Amino acid sequence: MGEIFAVGPAWTSHWLGTGGWIKCWWLSCPDHHHNRGRETGRSVVGVWNARRSWTYLYDPGPNIFGQPTIETGPILRQFPITKEGDGRKKLSAYKMPPDISTDPRSSLVSALHVDGIFVDYMTGVAGQARAISTQGAEAIADKDRHLFPLTLANLAGMPRTFLLHGANDSGVPVSCSEKAAEKLRAAGVEVVEEFPADAEHGFDTRIGNINVESAESNGLNAVESLRNAIRFLSSSVAAMAEGQNLPASAVSELQRLSPADKQKVEEVAMKMMQSSSEEQKNAARIVLHQRFSVGQLQEMESLGKDPLILFYQDHAYQVLKANAARQQQQAQSG
Repeated sequence: MGEIFAVGPAWTSHWLGTGGWIKCWWLSCPDHHHNRGRETGRSVVGVWNARRSWTYLYDPGPNIFGQPTIETGPILRQFPITKEGDGRKKLSAYKMPPDISTDPRSSLVSALHVDGIFVDYMTGVAGQARAISTQGAEAIADKDRHLFPLTLANLAGMPRTFLLHGANDSGVPVSCSEKAAEKLRAAGVEVVEEFPADAEHGFDTRIGNINVESAESNGLNAVESLRNAIRFLSSSVAAMAEGQNLPASAVSELQRLSPADKQKVEEVAMKMMQSSSEEQKNAARIVLHQRFSVGQLQEMESLGKDPLILFYQDHAYQVLKANAARQQQQAQSG
């Protein structure tokens, strides 16, 4: 069975929360302990070599984070596998508690590790993980194949990718991201690796109350990783601005969309803006002022378009268009 390899807004580390939408980069962090298959009903999983790799997902083993051995039966009975038509409510993400031993969601994560049944919970199919470990990708049902993009999808169109993973992560082995880098590079994707030596699973949430711009934060893995990720994002945004259409052209392209498509673009763009930090918005404003003249920006405003809103709408449009093209390509190749 393969590794949990989650990408995009719901899965990124907390200090870069929802940045994965930017069209020319992709940030991935294995800080997924808030979004288990049991809560979401579905997760994103990638598999490279189902018979040899990532056995931590299907082989029973010790508890994680140095915790003592636990009895998994009561936990799994409390949180049974999600099945089709299950009426249980999905649980929202919440901050990592100070004492994970008393946290029910963390207890479920531990139980899935100990029993090696992560994939069973993600697909809703009991015995799925063991079947994949012996039969490979052939054991994956058609309805679940979209959960395994790194094995079954065409990665050639993936954007720039930033992999952040602690080298001593006891929850998800760093070999998962190392294999991800190999797979993506083989598909021609640019990959930047950030594997700090001393960064246990969820290290970015344990930094405490510290000013990340102060000298005292220098050398802290969580802070340095954040800075490197921001540099990656900044370089990606700058690259994205090269050759970008003039504002009027972007407005015209969006106006040609059908009402339903335009509404979808606006909804996605609004979510992007709401989830972006002020620092990310300021970076976008800097790009706008570097790329366009004062007159061009005024032209946009005269059309009733806030340049920043158009910036996000253009990103949303490009992301949705790329996703649609990728899905069409996968359907044709399948």
